[in-house]
Amino acid sequence: ARMMEFCAAMAHFQLAEQCVKAVTPQRPDYALLLQAREHFSVSTRMMEICVGPQYELMQQARTSLEKIEKALAYKCASEGCIKPHDKMCAACKKVGYCSTECQTADWKRGHKRVCKKK
Repeated sequence: ARMMEFCAAMAHFQLAEQCVKAVTPQRPDYALLLQAREHFSVSTRMMEICVGPQYELMQQARTSLEKIEKALAYKCASEGCIKPHDKMCAACKKVGYCSTECQTADWKRGHKRVCKKK
């Protein structure tokens, strides 16, 4: 059973790597980055069960996850939107949106409860 889990973990790792390779810094593809994040997350959970947290590939996956999270910091904060943001919340300056429509939708969805006005 562990061998099958490890094979599945490696498959997720490879899929994540392919997603990351398809993204260029000039044109970030947030949909692919989200897919890569999910594959790396599944891969690390499975590898931790199979071979432990010190396994070299697991360390590589964690490093890749950190890079993906940094890149996703520039994604519009509205749920479901995969465009880059170009304006920040005027109140908290902590989340960005690509449009007024996305900002309004996110405000209604719950940002108003967590927004800390300066």
